[in-house]
Amino acid sequence: MPGHGDFQGGAMGFGSPDAGAGGGGKVSKEQKTLLPLTVHQLLNAGQDEPDAPTFTVDGCDLHQVKIVGQVLEIVETATMRAYKVDDGTGVLSCRVFVEQDETEYAQERRSYCQKGSYIRVVGQLREYQGQRHLSVHDMRVVKDGNEITHHLLEVIWVHCQNTKGRMQKPGAVGVMGMGLGNMAGGMMGGYGQKMMGGGVGGGMSNLNQAVLDAFMEHNDGDVGADLATVIRSLSTRNITPQQVQQAVDFLAQEGQLYTTTDENHYKAT
Repeated sequence: MPGHGDFQGGAMGFGSPDAGAGGGGKVSKEQKTLLPLTVHQLLNAGQDEPDAPTFTVDGCDLHQVKIVGQVLEIVETATMRAYKVDDGTGVLSCRVFVEQDETEYAQERRSYCQKGSYIRVVGQLREYQGQRHLSVHDMRVVKDGNEITHHLLEVIWVHCQNTKGRMQKPGAVGVMGMGLGNMAGGMMGGYGQKMMGGGVGGGMSNLNQAVLDAFMEHNDGDVGADLATVIRSLSTRNITPQQVQQAVDFLAQEGQLYTTTDENHYKAT
């Protein structure tokens, strides 16, 4: 298990050729779902046909997925950076397609994700020439080793939910004789219990939900929504620009929002 010194702060979001596929049409609830998975699950995800674009795990179609692992290698080309990520169950290439006019701000955020660091990646599973990879929508450095344990607990909970039926709440589910909520609290302390309450199956704050809903309401296809537009729309509800920015930072770190054309445009995952 990595020590505390192995983790750095930072977050980054990326545009992707796959982001917002389907234009400005209405997106189903299933397509908005962010599934926490392991690399092993992704490498063994099923397909109806060999060249089918949709993959399935535990009977669920994959849209947005999340993995947490260590960067083993970074390969750069003129248009793409491929991060080879190992999560302990397997190794997967995570590809970031780079804009030609990438800003200094984006370059700075990307610089945190170095070889040897632990990162959290949100993207879509793709296959090219028989090799699977993630097309990255958002990537950030893991700030605390507890995030790795929390991610694995999320993976277990979602797997049980999809294979054994919907659960009432994380704390009520027995995993090896221990409730998942208690398990998270015992392994990670108050931080783990707090994260479990806000993760899969838990609710987010009213403010964060309001901001997320606003970005979805003002979504403009692949571009997403302008931060200034969301701020104006929420000002009628006495939500300040500072509160909106704090919520945006939280939602981006949680993989619920990612940047598109620049750091002022976001699209909900």
